[in-house]
Amino acid sequence: MAELMAAAGFTHGGLYKHFRSKADLMAEASASGLSQTAARTEGLDPTEFVERGSSTPTR
Repeated sequence: MAELMAAAGFTHGGLYKHFRSKADLMAEASASGLSQTAARTEGLDPTEFVERGSSTPTR
């Protein structure tokens, strides 16, 4: 996390002050990721969803 924050020009302390705990940060990041996935896959039938998920590179 420190490397990511440094690359973005921020300190990890500045990030964490916006959240009550690391668990809150993780919950917010997870919710955001799930929301983005839901938006990108809205309207896909189950086959399209699986095909898109299995063909998307993870890195």
